[in-house]
Amino acid sequence: MPERGPFVRRFRVPLIAVSLIAVYCAVLFASAFDVAFGTQRQLSIDAARESTVVDVVVQQIQPEVQSIAVTVTLVPGFELLDDRGRLRDAVVVALNPDTTPGDIVFPAGHHPSTLSTNMATDGDLAAWPFDRYVSERLTVDVWSETATGREPIAASARISNTIYGWDVTQTATTDSAVTTGFRYKITLARAPSTLAYDIMLVSILVALPALGLFVAINTVRGRRPFLAPLTGWFAIMLFAEVQLRNALPGAPPPGSWIDRSVTIWALIGLVAAMTMYVVAWWRDHESQTM
Repeated sequence: MPERGPFVRRFRVPLIAVSLIAVYCAVLFASAFDVAFGTQRQLSIDAARESTVVDVVVQQIQPEVQSIAVTVTLVPGFELLDDRGRLRDAVVVALNPDTTPGDIVFPAGHHPSTLSTNMATDGDLAAWPFDRYVSERLTVDVWSETATGREPIAASARISNTIYGWDVTQTATTDSAVTTGFRYKITLARAPSTLAYDIMLVSILVALPALGLFVAINTVRGRRPFLAPLTGWFAIMLFAEVQLRNALPGAPPPGSWIDRSVTIWALIGLVAAMTMYVVAWWRDHESQTM
């Protein structure tokens, strides 16, 4: 019966190469999936000119303050426009809840424009990279400012996303008290490509100290000779750990789970490996002076 040892040694390098290529292809596939399906783009403004539409587009997320920035674009129906394509009366759009005081007003006599506001979300950045952020039930009301007061406008709302690296989904429930007829709940989660990139960086953070300990332990035990240039290699890896921690997309706050587990392991492991390699250097120095 053939031994497994020679087989493993023979195909070890090809297996490692194939594994790395498979991981890289998985990251590329996740990125392509994100571009094709994960990010919803804003619809054409001319898609629904027969009726009034309010486009709410998620532009940016701020996980540290649990807020999202959105733009509000009014796509008025023909009945709201004059012959020059300008608003006959001022149109008021009220988003509830939002963090900007007052309603959004599109003045009469002007072409409809795009305005910005912010909305609060509920999430936990410490759960990175599996953190999710959910908005409160969003209502969109539209009125027309006439000489006799505000008159509700039968309108619809559509929500889309322009944040690359995030998946934005929405759920709608009917509400007859709202002019658009629905309440919306917006949920944001990191896209597959972002998750793959995050997991890859965390894997590197774990692998570097493991490699350093493997080299140091075998050197201290005398299985491998001491090589002075590797001392600088350990210092470079220690510096790289800090840089990788800071390079994590949407970096979690200091003291989160990744620091309590991965970062502490990486720093302690590398310092232990450097210490053992210094011991090996000292032994090598003593053996040369004897």
